Amino acid sequence: MTSALANYTTKAGIDVKDWGDVNCLGVSSLPHDTFKIHSLEAVAAWTKEVSITVQNILNEGRVSVTLGGDHSISIGTIDAHMKSRGPVAVIWVDAHGDINTADTSPSGNFHGMPLAVLSKELVEYWPDLPVMSWLNRRYTLTDDVSRVSGYTETVSECPAVKDQIMLPISRYPFSNGETSLSVDPCASICGQLLNLIHLSVRNLAYIALRDVDREERAIMDKFSIASYSMYHIDKLVRGGITLREGIQLIEEVYNTGRLSAFDMMEVNLRLGNTRDSQLTLDAAQHLLRAKLLMGPYEPELSPVLDPMLLG
Repeated sequence: MTSALANYTTKAGIDVKDWGDVNCLGVSSLPHDTFKIHSLEAVAAWTKEVSITVQNILNEGRVSVTLGGDHSISIGTIDAHMKSRGPVAVIWVDAHGDINTADTSPSGNFHGMPLAVLSKELVEYWPDLPVMSWLNRRYTLTDDVSRVSGYTETVSECPAVKDQIMLPISRYPFSNGETSLSVDPCASICGQLLNLIHLSVRNLAYIALRDVDREERAIMDKFSIASYSMYHIDKLVRGGITLREGIQLIEEVYNTGRLSAFDMMEVNLRLGNTRDSQLTLDAAQHLLRAKLLMGPYEPELSPVLDPMLLG
């Protein structure tokens, strides 16, 4: 899939270097569960390799574009971005909060924990994690991260994140048992949550940048296709933002001139049927166009699904 998108952007006249897949040897022999976390050692090993690769990309003066299936990948990309280019502002677009710790996670899956493990405010809520000693845990949820999200898991056990900046958008009320941690700066503009996605999507990007990027830092955009009402995600969430709204938001971020890393997660082509796979690939292509501000959609340049991608 990466080669298909690389070829597509190259045909559009953009200088693209495909770094291929990130490889991590010996992961299968690592322990599966540690501190209530599934596959902690494997996640630590993989994200470390991701961090090394993305650092190499950024050190060449390029913009990093990372495609993956699991949200935890961004642990490595954000770590790399900070190590390569210093403080960055993260805009986190996702259907979930991703700020659970080992104790607050209902599943023990690391894909619900990346912002929490990166945050220096939450270090005291974690056990010692020697396998992640390479990680630069100096992000602050209140100053460095703005999240555009459908809803978030309850993390009331972590008082440090109660006042964090979050921009929730959803067409449906928050689910029972889930707590909004939102300061909700959009509410005064839109009047009610149901209108946020329709009335404030352009303002949404502006508000996120204004609140999280007071010092005009480089911007890292972490985008999850799970934010949409899409097929190829491991946990479907009702009320996801539409593709058009996602494109519009990314274009707003691009227009700042400071977007230097872009993660696109939940591109899982092995879920669903062939038609679903093609729709997901098309969505990824649309988002990539927006990230590169390549103009209107051109069907003749659209990547065609390779059946081999479906395994």
